[in-house]
Amino acid sequence: MSAMLVDRRRSVSSLLIVAAILAATFYFLGRGADWSVLPQAVAHARWQWLAAAVGCMVVFFGAQAVNNHWLLSALGYPVTLGQSVRYTLLDFYFSAITPCASGGQPAQLYFMQKDGIAVGSASLAILLFNMTYHVAAVVLVGGAFLYRGGWIMAQLGAGGLLLLYGVIVHVALILLFAGAIFKPALLQKLLLTLISGLGRTRLLKQPERAEQWVLEQIAQYQQGAAYIRGHLGLLLRCQLLTIVHLLALFSVPFCIYCALQAGALNWLEISSLQAVLSAAVDTLPLPGGVGAAEGGFMLMYQAIFAAQVLPAMLLCRTVSYYGVVALSSLVAIASSRR
Repeated sequence: MSAMLVDRRRSVSSLLIVAAILAATFYFLGRGADWSVLPQAVAHARWQWLAAAVGCMVVFFGAQAVNNHWLLSALGYPVTLGQSVRYTLLDFYFSAITPCASGGQPAQLYFMQKDGIAVGSASLAILLFNMTYHVAAVVLVGGAFLYRGGWIMAQLGAGGLLLLYGVIVHVALILLFAGAIFKPALLQKLLLTLISGLGRTRLLKQPERAEQWVLEQIAQYQQGAAYIRGHLGLLLRCQLLTIVHLLALFSVPFCIYCALQAGALNWLEISSLQAVLSAAVDTLPLPGGVGAAEGGFMLMYQAIFAAQVLPAMLLCRTVSYYGVVALSSLVAIASSRR
């Protein structure tokens, strides 16, 4: 097996780090918590709403898979929806076990390349989806504040600065991805400068060969980028589907809220709160936002779930993170053996 991201030792090490962070998180959050409410809350939860929460995650992954299918097909690689689902789960798994979700995109690129998709086209498809993701995140946070900004800030408390940091990072990434897509010459110049520097320091043994490979991939990348610039309707369609993708994820806490019969808040209120929490913790240098996501949930939803906040957090994270990491790890193992 190639010494790539799918290396088993690295995966095991990453999972151990995630487990250690989780253990520390539960230790600090669990001190003084009434754990006796957990089995009772789960036992009396409405199973229909728990099923709806799982359904939201199916929509979440399905929307990203359809986006992958649209983009790769438009770039000349008509992959099946099954392949698109696999790329989506691999993205989730490697993002979940690496800081800042930094492993997801390289893993997708690696497995797409294994399936015969050119690096330039795969890179463009991944960049396009990530740009629409960050745009959707900012749009939904903006919508949340237009809807109930004062109430959200009251729930957020001291986390306001963290939200500001998250929004700044999202906007910076939008500008970065947009520059790479609409100004590919800048991307080429950056990569060639990097190769030249590595060659001078002798960290790269054959810089000329690397430059030639980059020029070939950039040529295909530019063709794809030109196609996208001439078909902005496709980009708009992907953007709208990415908004659905995130709304499905942000709907999971509402389903848990209804399952636990916690109160009378509506879907917009709970989903708006989750959009803000996600923007605040997603860009932190933690695997899958572990620790920050749990702590942020306990902080922001304390007044909403009251005594049931601990079971609510565990149910939400099991549906949207822990359970999916377990499932997607099986996909990663199976893919690494192909």
